[in-house]
Amino acid sequence: MKNIAQNGFVLVPVELSQEAATKRAEEQFIENLDFFKSMNRYCTSQELERQKTRWIEHRAAQLQEQYRALVKVVGRTP
Repeated sequence: MKNIAQNGFVLVPVELSQEAATKRAEEQFIENLDFFKSMNRYCTSQELERQKTRWIEHRAAQLQEQYRALVKVVGRTP
């Protein structure tokens, strides 16, 4: 995602890509790993991996939704 500055403005894509959202979700997962392990301490390693995958997918979708909302609001600001 390359930003281009023109006359004091920064151009950003309207949508956050799936790759960028997933990458950020994985970063956030690592930041919250201790909490995640604590919440899922009785899970087997397979269950833990499934929960991790679901958490990252869900968080990536949330990030994309929040990004769309941000771009929509900022786009309306004069």
